[in-house]
This record gives sequence, structure tokens and C-alpha cells, in this order.
Amino acid sequence: MAETASSVDLVICREITSVGSCTFDELVHRLPIYSWAQVFSAVDRLSRQGTLSVSRIRGADYVVNHRAGSSHS
Repeated sequence: MAETASSVDLVICREITSVGSCTFDELVHRLPIYSWAQVFSAVDRLSRQGTLSVSRIRGADYVVNHRAGSSHS
């Protein structure tokens, strides 16, 4: 399971680095091979590690950004 977690983490980091930032829903849409729950879990884990930042923008919308100075990519 750890291998799967690290692969989804890497894919998310590469995607966010590529696009700069996007909403959580856009990120899920960009990664159709992963379930909503897998993306949510990875974004949660990466934000707790300081790799990503997640900010509420309106209602239930959240934007995901790559945190400056983070070494995970």
C-alpha cells in the first residue's frame, strides 16, 4: 500500500507543479486513474507534510498549490 500512496503523491506533485495551482475538483478530474478518495487522502497527507497548501476559496471549493521551498516533486 505504501508504494501506491507514494505513486499517487508523486503524480499529484507533478500535476500541481505543471499547472501551478488548481481546485481540488479539477485535480480529481485531471487524474482519472485515481479515485476521489485516493486523491483526497494524498492531498491531505501532502499538505500535512508541507508539500502542498490547500486553501478554501468559496463555499466548498478548495485550491491546491505547491508550497514554495518544498523538496517533494
